[in-house]
Amino acid sequence: MKSFKIYFESRDLAVPRQDTLEAFLRSLEGKTLKDAKDPFEFNRFHFSHKYSFAGLPGTPDKDSSDPEEQHDYNILEFSKALVDFLQRDISKYGYGKMEDREYNQPEFKKEYDYESYNKARSDQARTGMARNKARREGNDEEYKRLEKKYQDLGDFISNHKYGNAMRMIDREKDEGREKYYNTPLTAEYLKDDGSELYTKMVTTFAKLGGESETVIDV
Repeated sequence: MKSFKIYFESRDLAVPRQDTLEAFLRSLEGKTLKDAKDPFEFNRFHFSHKYSFAGLPGTPDKDSSDPEEQHDYNILEFSKALVDFLQRDISKYGYGKMEDREYNQPEFKKEYDYESYNKARSDQARTGMARNKARREGNDEEYKRLEKKYQDLGDFISNHKYGNAMRMIDREKDEGREKYYNTPLTAEYLKDDGSELYTKMVTTFAKLGGESETVIDV
């Protein structure tokens, strides 16, 4: 079995072989977003490992006088630009900030009786500490009583309508993200959309010696 180091360093970097960015993007048509981006995500890990110092992750220096390191930097920058462009809609399937999530809104909490859910969680935490204290003190009878109370509160929390609704929302987000990553890429999705993300791909692809139908000042 190969060691992680040997496996890691033996993997080829993902580098476009086409002369133009558009030809490269056409080669991604039909692939899932995940299959298209993962090799370029690996590039990031590769360089983090290659340029690590004292056990800390690193990156190639953009101002390096070493041609190999400069080339590595250019590959890294294109890889980041490509991945950012490919998953530009991922925010639609993210959880967002904790305070902005649907199940943290006052109306939702009221509808699903968050107050009793939160009280049960607090009671369970306090019961757990008291139970542990009884165990340390060798008070078996009190320990058994508190253990039962702890388990009963756990059952109440697990079956509470607020918790169930919260988990359903998170599950829908997870399923949406999974579907997003496994959807085949289309020509429409991969075309120049005039965004800064696409422009970044053009400029970084040019640094690798390629061209683009999009004309910008690089």
